[in-house]
Amino acid sequence: MDLRELKDKAAAVFAKGKFEKAAVLYTELCLKEPGDFQTKVRLGDAWARCGEKAKAINAYQAAAEGFAKSGLLHRAIAASKLVLALDPSHRGVQQMLAGL
Repeated sequence: MDLRELKDKAAAVFAKGKFEKAAVLYTELCLKEPGDFQTKVRLGDAWARCGEKAKAINAYQAAAEGFAKSGLLHRAIAASKLVLALDPSHRGVQQMLAGL
């Protein structure tokens, strides 16, 4: 399956509410395209919907850091806010935001 098909399948599975399956597909996408930080956000969304808070935070934080390193500060801030919505006292993200 090529990347476009995999992205489409992950989005379709997510839309059907099959969040664990979507997380597996988004994880596969992240491995194939490590520089696609928006997919990491989607992975975080899937884990958050599964109730896997720690996994969601890890995915969102990886996305935020990637966006920040790429100079996409607005996206880095948005991904950081997703982390803080799950864990308002997350020190790593608070420090990264202060640095931005």
